[in-house]
Amino acid sequence: MSQHLRQGIIGILTPYIGGHYYGALLYSIHQELRSSNLKPLIVVNETTSVVTTNAATPSLLAQNMVDGWIVIERINNVDGIEGVPLVTISTVLQGFPAVLPDNKNGVSQAVAHLIQLGHRRIAFIGNFEAFDVRQRYQSYRTSLEEAQITLEPNLVVDVENMEVAGGYEGVQTLLDIGLPFTAIVASTDRNAIGVIRALQEAGHRVPQDVAVVGFDDEFRAQISDPPLTTVQPHFDLLGKTATRLLLSQIQGDVVSLEPVSIPGALVIRYSCGNTQNWSMPPLLAGATQQDVSTQRKTLVDAIYRHLAVTPSSVSVDVRNAIATLSEVVVPRDSKVASPADVGMMTHAWKHIVRLRSDIQVLHNLYNLLEQFATHQQEQAVGLTTTNGGTPSLLPLLRQELVRAQVAQLTEQNIRIQAMMHAEHQLNTAMLRDTPFREVSLDWTRHLGVYWACFALWSDQAYASPLQIMMTYYQDHLPVALEDQYAITDFPPEPLLSREHPTVGVPLLLPVYTAQQDWGILVLSLSEDLHLLATTDFPVQWSHMLGAVLERAKLAEELSERQLVLEEAYQRERELSETIRELGSLVIPLLPKVLFVPLIGIIDDQRAQHLLTTILK
Repeated sequence: MSQHLRQGIIGILTPYIGGHYYGALLYSIHQELRSSNLKPLIVVNETTSVVTTNAATPSLLAQNMVDGWIVIERINNVDGIEGVPLVTISTVLQGFPAVLPDNKNGVSQAVAHLIQLGHRRIAFIGNFEAFDVRQRYQSYRTSLEEAQITLEPNLVVDVENMEVAGGYEGVQTLLDIGLPFTAIVASTDRNAIGVIRALQEAGHRVPQDVAVVGFDDEFRAQISDPPLTTVQPHFDLLGKTATRLLLSQIQGDVVSLEPVSIPGALVIRYSCGNTQNWSMPPLLAGATQQDVSTQRKTLVDAIYRHLAVTPSSVSVDVRNAIATLSEVVVPRDSKVASPADVGMMTHAWKHIVRLRSDIQVLHNLYNLLEQFATHQQEQAVGLTTTNGGTPSLLPLLRQELVRAQVAQLTEQNIRIQAMMHAEHQLNTAMLRDTPFREVSLDWTRHLGVYWACFALWSDQAYASPLQIMMTYYQDHLPVALEDQYAITDFPPEPLLSREHPTVGVPLLLPVYTAQQDWGILVLSLSEDLHLLATTDFPVQWSHMLGAVLERAKLAEELSERQLVLEEAYQRERELSETIRELGSLVIPLLPKVLFVPLIGIIDDQRAQHLLTTILK
């Protein structure tokens, strides 16, 4: 692979970095690149175009710094990428490979589940501007047709967004129309949560009166009231598959341009009124009568199936974690639990919980392990200890699962607190009377970044160079940088070379306000990208930095104007004094030309006085 790489850096174009969808994609891409000793460079393609406006020589931000691009969702600003390896996620660009969630199969499973429960009048709510939503709607239509259910056009509602507010708005539209319905397919979990809220406020019970299904399997789907039945699209596999396709292109392999669909799975919870109780398959139960090695292999295979992953689709850490769980449940001999056992379980659950945080999935996984162990005990192979009074490892296994879940939430809360502290520091900076050229990036030290850099556009044409305005270094060891860089060579190579290949993640954020595009902020993240991507705080910081710059620039311009006005006032005052002293008008005609109308005879003394007074 190395001989095909110029920089060892893969660019990622994404409209957002936070939330369940984008966070999971970025994390999985990052993990896959780490396994190949490659580094991601994330460009937030939010509003400001990253493509230059020079039609003759289109170029892309960081084009000379990366070996290929992964484009997430938006393809409106990729004109300058032609000829460079590229893969799209959740959208299709003619002539390039694409990886898509299997929206059709996912929604088909959801509609089939509702029909199986007896529902016939099923509504659909979604934002049809999104490519994914349009695919999900088409699958909804097809599923109804296959079940010989007539589509009711008035039961299809196109809402403004894919958020909670959109779902809430969609239900209000359905209720205003007055057509009866017993189930709703929402195009996203956030829409679905808004649907549930609106139904409950209108006096409808979920699921007794109306069943609700979502799509995405966000964490909030687990804790909504009631917990939401939804489709799990396996965003982690989307990211991994896209990364592998891109690396194959870079290596020179022939890659099919036919879009790759990643199958999803229906996660059944209470919002449809029906749940699935897990029970151990007979084949798995029979495995407890086999030798230890066969038992472990059987259990490992069952864990992979339960987590809906394959050994090749997960990291080495996850594979080791699954092996550890099998060793705990199927030991070589009976033994007393030791601190080493607890440490192994803690480490294993940490990676499992990070892979699948779904409460129901983890609960059922523990049930699988417990029932397997119970069958072992019944076969006298058991997990019991030699002293007869010490309990088995199962209680510790449950304890460490809970510990891992709590630890994950605690880590996220700590990280969010640090982000909020950084935001407070930036807010404080906004309130200071800081001159424009003295605005700094010192507030980034609260983020745990390796370094930060902000560069200004030379002018509002994106073909112009970027001028380095300010930098920050965590280790206080600055590197030598040029004053400005072409858009294709930004971020500067000396900054990127500071990155550790398995840690640093440069994040490029456009900094702009309603009045002006200011430039590009780069944060070299040194923390876990999975934790950072749970929020959009960095995007908010870039917006706030834009406000700081605009405020400082405005204050500077007002100060300059004040000086000009003061100078003009002083000149006018002196001119008035001159007029009074001369006893005649002094009229400015042109720059450095004054007209002094005089009446009467002027002697030498009077003339000298006039010249002296005017020249002052």
